[in-house]
Amino acid sequence: MTAYLASLGLAAQGIDMSPAMIDVARSAYPGITFTVGEMPGLPFGEGGLAGALLFYSIIHLTPQQRAATFAELAGILRPGGPMLVAFQIGDNEKLHVDSWFGEEVSLDGYRLSVRTVTDEITAAGLTVDATVSRAPYLETETMQRCYLLARKAWAG
Repeated sequence: MTAYLASLGLAAQGIDMSPAMIDVARSAYPGITFTVGEMPGLPFGEGGLAGALLFYSIIHLTPQQRAATFAELAGILRPGGPMLVAFQIGDNEKLHVDSWFGEEVSLDGYRLSVRTVTDEITAAGLTVDATVSRAPYLETETMQRCYLLARKAWAG
């Protein structure tokens, strides 16, 4: 997604908590900045982001981490700045995976209700403008997906 945004002429920067994923991204797209980081704890100051894309990146955050992340984004987004959040829809259940693509892992993830994410974003002071859900793609997915568009209010 970062490469796509950069191809549109945007000053896009990718962040991931996995150094290995950052290495892959840097190798594939050497002209784009990729940084190891976590949410919350993004490396931007007040008003430092024109917009944010959280593409399936909230699914590994606990409810407390999500609340802190949305509050942090409310501070670092510029007035009017959009935020697009994508996640798998569920009943706020926590899932654990011990194997992923044939590799041993220890990974927790959440399938979230649209209402929960909407409420968390609103509680952080952001405005939810739209939500769109879609059915799983037949070949590769088993869960519904949500795309939620929010924004920081304009100053004044």
